[in-house]
Amino acid sequence: MALTGQNVISAVTAENPRAVKVQTASTPVLPANANRNGLNLLNDSPNNIYFSLEGTAALDKDFVLYPGGSWNGIISNVLWTGLVTAIAASESNLLVAEV
Repeated sequence: MALTGQNVISAVTAENPRAVKVQTASTPVLPANANRNGLNLLNDSPNNIYFSLEGTAALDKDFVLYPGGSWNGIISNVLWTGLVTAIAASESNLLVAEV
């Protein structure tokens, strides 16, 4: 399921990861979820993908996932439950799983 504009993924699970098309504009990849128990993002593209946990993602800022890289949602031993947005220099594939 490709995401563009202000669309967000719903019903993403570890058993049912979704492919997100990260665009050249900030793309929401996961909505905030206070009940989130786990998270995994995998860069399945040849491009760097940049993430923001504060709203709008920007190139060369915040967090970067290199090609083949992943993030488990942990920051300082705490699982991130807020919004995640992403951006890339060209359309890129991101696999998203949430528990």
